[in-house]
Amino acid sequence: MDGMIEYVQYVLDTALSPDHSADDIGPGAVLVGWETESEPMVVAVIGATMDTQGRRDSVEEDEAIEIATDYLDEIGWFSDGPTDPGHVARV
Repeated sequence: MDGMIEYVQYVLDTALSPDHSADDIGPGAVLVGWETESEPMVVAVIGATMDTQGRRDSVEEDEAIEIATDYLDEIGWFSDGPTDPGHVARV
């Protein structure tokens, strides 16, 4: 995870909302990254719900990969169709 967080370009929650910022990334989030020729593409996936103490619920890695991949595919980031991420890290 070292260094991945500085490359986060999108922050999504498990309800598929992209209306988050890097300030929302915390324990339980998953960073999903792809290597590119210029700089890495990293999507952070955070829990959409919170526990009784205001902490976001943890995200399963498989769910984070699916959400991040589907989102990038939806916005047309992949030039030749979705590929598997090169890096996945829990915050």
